[in-house]
Amino acid sequence: HIVHEKELRLRAALLQMGLRMRVYWAVQYLFDLVLSMTTLILIYIVGIAASVATFSQHQFGIVLLTMFFWANAMIGFAFFVSTFFSRTRNANIVMYLLVLASVVASLVISIEVLSKKPFLSAPGWMVWFPPFAYYRAIALLAGRSYLWQDLDGR
Repeated sequence: HIVHEKELRLRAALLQMGLRMRVYWAVQYLFDLVLSMTTLILIYIVGIAASVATFSQHQFGIVLLTMFFWANAMIGFAFFVSTFFSRTRNANIVMYLLVLASVVASLVISIEVLSKKPFLSAPGWMVWFPPFAYYRAIALLAGRSYLWQDLDGR
């Protein structure tokens, strides 16, 4: 929605009416955080209801913190990436392709590099791209929940 506002010059109109940039970015951040956390908590509830081990065998706080950090990283990343686009259509297309490419790249990295030692720390460059960091965190949570399940014999 940041690129959409830039494209329609809504931000410029708001600034002319006296809105301070600090307030604008704070509202953007809070809106995105509430939207992201609502979605992630709904995913968590569905995961618990479906007895998905990644959600049901870990403390709520650990999963919530993982989701909270990822939401914040993605919001910052979205703010950064929005500076490169002036049209909403271009931003949507590029970002959808980027998400698809990051999922494929993360799977390849996980299978080829990190699966040989499942709890090996990921390369440092992976944390600079939020989807890679989140995929790695979810892989660690999933790996530990299944390992824990196997050790318990359940």
